[in-house]
Amino acid sequence: YRDTDLDRRHPLSEALADLRRMPDVERVALTGLDTSGVTAFMEAAAGHDLDQPGMALAQALQQETEGNPFFVGEVLLHLVESGALVQRDGRWASDLTLDDAGLPEGVKEVIGRRLSRLPESANEVLTLAAVIGRDFDLALLAAVHDGGQEEVLEALEPAEQAGLVRPTGDRVGRYTFDHALLRSTLYEELSTSRRLRLHRDVGRALESRGDPDDHLPELARHFAECAALGEVERAVDYGRRAAEVAIGDLAYEEAAAYYERALGALELAERPDPNQRCDLLLGQGNAYSFSNDPRYRSTLFAAADAARALGDADRLAAAAIRLSTRIIGRRGDIDIEAETELLDEALALLPGTDSGPRARALATQAVNLTRPGADQDRRHALSDEALAMARRIGDAGVLRDVLAEHWASWFDTSRSTWLDESLAEQDELIDLATGHDDSLLCQALLIRGVVHQTRGDQIKGDRDLASAAALAERLREPALTWWWMSEHTALLLLRGHLAEAEEAILATADYGQAHGLENSTTFAAQFYRLRFDQGRLHEFEDAIVDRVENDPGLITWRTALSAIYTETDRPELARPHVEFVGADGFSRVSTGQAWLITVAATGAVAALTGQLDIAERAYGLTLGFAGQLSWTGQTYERPVDLHLARMAAALGHHDDAERHCAECLDLCERAGAPAFAADTKDVWAEVLIACGRDRDRARTLANEALTTAQALGMARLEQTSRRHLDTLG
Repeated sequence: YRDTDLDRRHPLSEALADLRRMPDVERVALTGLDTSGVTAFMEAAAGHDLDQPGMALAQALQQETEGNPFFVGEVLLHLVESGALVQRDGRWASDLTLDDAGLPEGVKEVIGRRLSRLPESANEVLTLAAVIGRDFDLALLAAVHDGGQEEVLEALEPAEQAGLVRPTGDRVGRYTFDHALLRSTLYEELSTSRRLRLHRDVGRALESRGDPDDHLPELARHFAECAALGEVERAVDYGRRAAEVAIGDLAYEEAAAYYERALGALELAERPDPNQRCDLLLGQGNAYSFSNDPRYRSTLFAAADAARALGDADRLAAAAIRLSTRIIGRRGDIDIEAETELLDEALALLPGTDSGPRARALATQAVNLTRPGADQDRRHALSDEALAMARRIGDAGVLRDVLAEHWASWFDTSRSTWLDESLAEQDELIDLATGHDDSLLCQALLIRGVVHQTRGDQIKGDRDLASAAALAERLREPALTWWWMSEHTALLLLRGHLAEAEEAILATADYGQAHGLENSTTFAAQFYRLRFDQGRLHEFEDAIVDRVENDPGLITWRTALSAIYTETDRPELARPHVEFVGADGFSRVSTGQAWLITVAATGAVAALTGQLDIAERAYGLTLGFAGQLSWTGQTYERPVDLHLARMAAALGHHDDAERHCAECLDLCERAGAPAFAADTKDVWAEVLIACGRDRDRARTLANEALTTAQALGMARLEQTSRRHLDTLG
């Protein structure tokens, strides 16, 4: 029974009183299902586990229905019957919100019967409350009701007794509808003209209650609803202001919705202001970008069209910059050429003198040119020009934004100074971003953390990553969260936590897929690294062979394929790829983040395949990078010294090979890299065996490598260290 339907005169009340006196009777209060209960309900109905969109629908459904099982079932049935919920590839999916789908008739009938038991005055007051929202304030309700506060209180009393509304408890005079569906039913019964007038009345009443900034979300909603009654100016102004506050509160989805309402209101103006429309589109595109909503591209291109029509170079540059900014995690199907062309158009329109928009546009264009096949000389020139201009301007905000994009210049591992340059710039960016831009601060911490780890400073690297993790969790920007997850996975691999790393790789891929972020390169690189340690590289062979055959210019993957062949004792298959990569002094290897690992790893493979001319050339090119790990952008790879040791040994420079091994082991211990340390001991044993030196030392090193390999599950290393021990007897 519904306890709100009983009073002391109801026959059941006396029976309940008698039952309470009986010792074996237990009274069970039934409440609605929580979110996990609604999720279980939906999974039972669907016949499969819910994916991320399904979980979001379950949460929304629980909030709308308060978990009432009848309402949940009716709404689900309505979604299916109306075509809002459909099967795709054997799974139920929906592209509509609950508001879009409307209320099912069964729910309306049940709620209608409950409302019909109330006096007409109560229904009238509840209808006004429904316009205000699910939560409503007594004073505001009285301000828009002709009878004033006394009549409102009198009318609310039977509704409260029936359990249709209740005080919220957080503030005196604050009420809420027991079910969101109650409010929706009342709201849908209003005629359009009356609904518009009531929204206007509520909006004006809110304006009269002090500082409008205290009520921006409500003012934006109410005036957007009644914009057709001549309230366009208010709707646009309050919508824009509410969106800006939401951006500051990291509520990006809400901000985009405010901009959408403001744009809709602006279209109702007799002569919509094109400048306002462009600014609203820029704001909405910005909000979409932060939340990684794919609509950011179409919105920002629309803003660019609007700016072009206005002949406004600054607004055009703003749209072009936002389209290209923070490309970490950007999907591979994005048409970067279109963005590059738009930036070139903006740069052509902007004055050639120093300015913030020009400096930002130059820096952003340099990032776009990091893609394969782009003009790398132009990339470096644009990036350096942008930074020099930002320093001349002397504006901290401009310098902050340009520094955030300047990695396009220094993240080139063919330059031995790249780590020092990066560390200096990230230190400066962290100082500039602290207290001003937490998103850029998070990015700088992520990059600096990698630099510290690469240089063998585990304490500083872990500290920066932990700080970035806390920021990413608070900011809720999908690209930053994905970036942190990817770096955390790389760190698990570095630490030798292979089982945890595999779970993390899959979790990162799932998150990226759910949020429309690029996964394939990171997923492949990290799994390759994992399978290498596990001795399962052969699982990648067919896929990499196909990639190389379809695109012979994939230099880095040729190096990976040659490593597979040497690890599986087929050096004859590796030699053609080593020859291709090392031809003309490695001239085919483009500068950028993959240069160092490609040249160093190819040189090490050349040492194993006997291609000593290539090994010697690689040794000379990479010697200046000794003392650091290799960072690919997705993984920490074996220290440069480890590859140098192999090359030096093959070239007969045994003292140099041992020196590289000793320095490599020291780096691994400082970096907290037990897997790499064990690899180093194994290679050191190999060097000692090859030159006939200190067999006892070689045996100790091989044994230590074997122990670590067994502890970490490194099947490949276990196999090679056993082979060295067998050789030593």
